[in-house]
Amino acid sequence: MRILKPVTAILLSSLMLLASLTPAFAINSDNQGDGFVHSLSKTTPDAASGAFVYDELSEFFLGGEAYTTAAYETYLSFPVTLSLYCDKDATGVALRDGKRDIIVYAVDYAGERIGMEEDASILRDYILDGYAVFVVDFLNNPAAKSPDIEHAMAKLRTYLPVSSLSRGAALSLDTNFAYFLPAGYRLERDVWYWN
Repeated sequence: MRILKPVTAILLSSLMLLASLTPAFAINSDNQGDGFVHSLSKTTPDAASGAFVYDELSEFFLGGEAYTTAAYETYLSFPVTLSLYCDKDATGVALRDGKRDIIVYAVDYAGERIGMEEDASILRDYILDGYAVFVVDFLNNPAAKSPDIEHAMAKLRTYLPVSSLSRGAALSLDTNFAYFLPAGYRLERDVWYWN
């Protein structure tokens, strides 16, 4: 029993190390050679807004907006497009007292993509759980990297509830539960870390 704990610890540490090396190969297979995080799902530009719409999620698309620096410099330091997806009939974990939790999902920023699952499949799960999902497309802007991207996302948290997208879709959003995710990431809620 005395030797079982150190052997188990070494084995688990080795497995964790191996698991951390595997995504590096997957990241390189997705890299288009330009250093940006690209969506892995097929998108089509929305004629009215210029925002990109995931073809597989078009039934949930509530609108999009294109933002230029000059018009929205209070919120953003570089141009982006913003798309809103929501299933107004969904009942799930993201609904609380008539308000919806928010997912802000960033794509096409200057950085490496971590996950290899298609964006549309990740976003569909959030939409069906009742989240209001805002996809922020940084349009492959080289300035869309840390720390500027974090500042832009924090400013968006203030803007989203009052945006014409939210008001036009008649959504009541709970900014106390706003989750910011880079492309390829999933959110795991209610995970017990202490017992």
